[in-house]
Amino acid sequence: ARAGTAVRMTIFLILTGIISTAVASTIPFIPLYLVDVRGVDDRLAAGFISVIFGAGLFAAPLGGWFSDVFGRVPVMVAVGILLAPLLALIPVTPFPALMFVLLLAIGTLMFARMPTAEAHIAAEISERRRSTVLGIYYFSGMEGSAVLTPILGSAIDRWGFGAALPGLGVLLAGVVLACGIGLALLRPGAGAAAA
Repeated sequence: ARAGTAVRMTIFLILTGIISTAVASTIPFIPLYLVDVRGVDDRLAAGFISVIFGAGLFAAPLGGWFSDVFGRVPVMVAVGILLAPLLALIPVTPFPALMFVLLLAIGTLMFARMPTAEAHIAAEISERRRSTVLGIYYFSGMEGSAVLTPILGSAIDRWGFGAALPGLGVLLAGVVLACGIGLALLRPGAGAAAA
């Protein structure tokens, strides 16, 4: 049972980590895209990032409520699946009104992830290991973006925003689907239900 919990938690940490990493790696390039490609004033472009972070005012409580109603793993998988096309749509979304809506949706999903992930860790991990796992959770999101951000920047320089961001969306969707399937197959009682 302990080994099964460890495997499920590892997959869950990969799931929440890739979601956090994908969004955190994309955010720094949004003002650059708006200024260099769309010709938006640099102050306005920088200000638009506040739309993402402003979503935290309502999205975190909303994410917690959804995870209580629908379950933490389904909400986490849904967040990742919804984020993938939103990140891919950044290069083709009209500015400013639809870009505002798109960034608000990205911020909503980004902040809905946090209480969902932390509640899952608190519920699944014993008190003896909880702080360690939470440390890994925070580390994976922060250090993952430290690795992915320069890779994404290099991809943007080489292939442009129109290829790099959709590519990131495809990568995110693939990892989220793989993790979601793994968690569904490994959930407690799944084997008994299949038998």
